[in-house]
Amino acid sequence: MTSQASISWQRDAGAAPRRPIFLHSGYRSGSTWFWNRFRECADACAYCEPFNVKLAVLTPEVIAADRPDAWPSGHPAGIRPYNAEYEPLLAPGGGVRMYEQRFGIETYYKTEADLGIDGYLAMLVGHARRLGKVPVLGFCCSLGRVQWFRKFADGWNVVTWRNPRDQWLSCHRQWTEHANFSFEVHALLAAYIGRFVPPLAPFFSDLGPLPSPDEIAPAMPLFADPRGVELRFRAFLRVFTLDTLLSIANADLVVDLDQLAQSRAYRGSVTDRLRLASGLDDLSFEDCRLPRHRFDTDADYAALLRQERDFLETLATTPQARAFGKSLPFLRAKLEALLAEAS
Repeated sequence: MTSQASISWQRDAGAAPRRPIFLHSGYRSGSTWFWNRFRECADACAYCEPFNVKLAVLTPEVIAADRPDAWPSGHPAGIRPYNAEYEPLLAPGGGVRMYEQRFGIETYYKTEADLGIDGYLAMLVGHARRLGKVPVLGFCCSLGRVQWFRKFADGWNVVTWRNPRDQWLSCHRQWTEHANFSFEVHALLAAYIGRFVPPLAPFFSDLGPLPSPDEIAPAMPLFADPRGVELRFRAFLRVFTLDTLLSIANADLVVDLDQLAQSRAYRGSVTDRLRLASGLDDLSFEDCRLPRHRFDTDADYAALLRQERDFLETLATTPQARAFGKSLPFLRAKLEALLAEAS
């Protein structure tokens, strides 16, 4: 990062500012609920999905219409329009100022300096600070680049984790029950892009043909053919695996949302740590109630999970495993526990 870009994070800081809180989560993982717990705090300015491509065309009318009750979201009905915090930051012709569509997926595995992203995030942080608020940015397109945040953004990186079965089924049922393929498409595009990032390409070499961004459409054979479920789940699982390895290795705090829903003691510990880090004394996670699912019958999910377990076992024997010191044992243990549940 250049000195000018570094200074941009401090320019509007004032005296002893709170560092921004970056929430890094996967789609359909409980991320909206988690982000909204920060948003409900009196002293927070919480932005929803700052990399989402829809920010390029955001208008006051779009903001007002984009609410949890406007689609089968499963989100708490009391959530205000997701993107209300962006309204003061809209350009005259629409879209959030300084946002670029490439932030959405094209830069998903980016780790080198990027003044466009840096300036955009600094603008969001600066606006929150001018309001006298703690900046909280809740991402769903950042797990592949938490390393970038550690290197180039002065903030506190919180990674949330939810088991891949429940996360996949929440994505998959948006397609099978509501014809919403966008969440599955995210994994396909991330896998496709990952093949062009040299250090990451081997993670995706065994998946077979993947559609390019120009080939994604709801009627494409991969969605119309029932046999496409296997490839789609394998792509989802491999992106999930890589996201977990990369993000946890660079996190300041990992929040296991499954455990958060099940353990009062864990909720208390996480609450204390995040209150201390953020300065948000009214932060609470006591209403955490994430649903658990059983696998559908449209694919042999247990066999596919075993394949991913074997992939991790092989990875653990390679020099690359050293880069995933704390994240690889975490993921291996979680995957074994999920396989035990499936047996």
